[in-house]
Amino acid sequence: MTDVNSYLLQLIKRLSFEDYRESAETSISYLKQSLWGTFQNQLKDVSVFGSFDRQTILPPDVDKEADVDVMVIFKTNEFKPQTYLEKLRKFSEKAYSRSEIFPDFPTMVIELKNLKFELVPAYWKNSAFDGDKLYIPGSPSKDVKWIPTNPAEFKARLDKKNTTLKGNLLPIILIFKYWNSLNNHAFLSYLLEKFIFDKSYEKSDLKSMFFQVSRELQNLATTESQKAAVKLLLEKRRRLLVLEKENLLEYIEQEMQTFLPI
Repeated sequence: MTDVNSYLLQLIKRLSFEDYRESAETSISYLKQSLWGTFQNQLKDVSVFGSFDRQTILPPDVDKEADVDVMVIFKTNEFKPQTYLEKLRKFSEKAYSRSEIFPDFPTMVIELKNLKFELVPAYWKNSAFDGDKLYIPGSPSKDVKWIPTNPAEFKARLDKKNTTLKGNLLPIILIFKYWNSLNNHAFLSYLLEKFIFDKSYEKSDLKSMFFQVSRELQNLATTESQKAAVKLLLEKRRRLLVLEKENLLEYIEQEMQTFLPI
């Protein structure tokens, strides 16, 4: 018999990226070498950020939309974002001629067999007032061509809060990203992750955090597909609480498998 907490612990093991990490690191190393070989002194740095860096990436056999974000940092911003994306497109088509290459603003996507890269052009800007800031392409629908970003700061805050919550924040993020993937990615992955991060948690144990996020996710739902997914999640939550209250442990695993299968 399995209670909710035990099931979640089993699920977390299933959602681990570790079996793919060594292969991913090899692919990342090759990508970095190829970028430096192509752009040479035009580059300031090439760095991995996003869910791979934060350890909130799902394995590709669980989420086919999972990707590794790579920031290609140029020394200067001599051109518009689209020009840099075009440079990355030409690089990608040459270095990965057998892979599918396509733009997905503000990135250039490289789809490998078991991994997907999203290349983001960027540059550092020094200001006497604001100090050094990292810039990436802004929304094409707005007049701002470049916008500031600070992925290192978000990762540091995430790691600190994860420690405060006894290491349970990252697992909770993985669980709900998995749930999101099973619901046709109703929510944008980063916004879902940030929503879970921003929450003030009543308790720090895995089960309590799971039930709290399940209850409050309706606050993030705005589209019909999001509301429908959350409505079903709330019903599953209600049923699980009843099963736990009645100590009907033999039915908990069965219920969990209906919306978070292992």
